[in-house]
Amino acid sequence: MRVKAQNETQLTVVGLYRGMEEIVEKFPESELTLDRNGVIGDRFYGTTRYSNSKHTILPNDRMWSAVSIEDVTFTLARWNKLLRDKQLPARLSELDPAWFGPNICFSGMIGFSLVPPGTKFVFSRGPILVVAEENQPCMTAAQYIADQYASQDVKPDLFVKAALLHRGLVGYVEQGGTIQVGDAATIVYPS
Repeated sequence: MRVKAQNETQLTVVGLYRGMEEIVEKFPESELTLDRNGVIGDRFYGTTRYSNSKHTILPNDRMWSAVSIEDVTFTLARWNKLLRDKQLPARLSELDPAWFGPNICFSGMIGFSLVPPGTKFVFSRGPILVVAEENQPCMTAAQYIADQYASQDVKPDLFVKAALLHRGLVGYVEQGGTIQVGDAATIVYPS
């Protein structure tokens, strides 16, 4: 019998996504290939990225993004609660993780978005991803999700409140390789 170190958590990949256009949603893939510049074929691939908020080119610390199914579920429940609290009739019946714009959707951890910078995701097939920061909720994603419910007034500004601390993580690639749906990843926290 083997016992895991207390500073490690095991996750399972339940979804993989790639985006090639300037929209939030990414599209399902059965596998992703990564190198030191990110997810090959993804719109965030490369060593630099343009910052819309700062209107400048920055080093790319968003080579990949990830969310957990637990955070998506929490965001859905919180958004509906905010709609009820404001006595608005709209309700969201579902949230697709792809609408959050991730490359990877994990299962197996509540509080995923609170994982600290410097944490590593070590995948069973070899890739190692390093967390740079939490992916902050933004109005671009909020509006995209609201557009999926165009017949209802779901108030996109409430997404920013609902997804706070639950939009996922972004980071860079330490070691490339292939990730497939169903793969295991071990979270190794910084010492």
